[in-house]
Amino acid sequence: MLYEDPRNRCCCAIKIQIGALIIACIGIFACLCLMLLLLILGRFLFATAPLILAAAYASIFYAHYAKTPRLYWPFLVANGIAVAAGSLYLLVLAAMFLLVPHFWQRWLNESSDFQHQETIMQYPRLVTGCIGAVMLFVQVINIWFELVVYNASTFVQRQHFISQHGAHKV
Repeated sequence: MLYEDPRNRCCCAIKIQIGALIIACIGIFACLCLMLLLLILGRFLFATAPLILAAAYASIFYAHYAKTPRLYWPFLVANGIAVAAGSLYLLVLAAMFLLVPHFWQRWLNESSDFQHQETIMQYPRLVTGCIGAVMLFVQVINIWFELVVYNASTFVQRQHFISQHGAHKV
């Protein structure tokens, strides 16, 4: 009966625990790719953040195989912090979109390709809007990841409760 509950399914009617494992695979792959990119670009200090997030994603595997709901929490906390930071970044981007201060326009020009500088100088709001749209998409995905992994955690917790106390019919 526990498996038939719709809370225990994620997209495409996949069991919530399998969904959490898929999320862990996607997250670890994305973190390792980002870390490799940052190392190639010489941003060694920034490469530690994807490494920490990859460890948090790996905790999903450990929680699944250990059947311990509290082991999902490293991911839930790390992803929650990432969602909060991303939300603050979106607010800053919204301010930059509305105000387009001089330093923001200068930063966009300095961080872009020389060939495209004229386009970016003419359309800073377009560039800011595109960055914001990508960040909003990433935020929605991160929030969905958080919900799926949280539901997997509560599923394991309910399984423990049923196994310890037995399924009593009322």
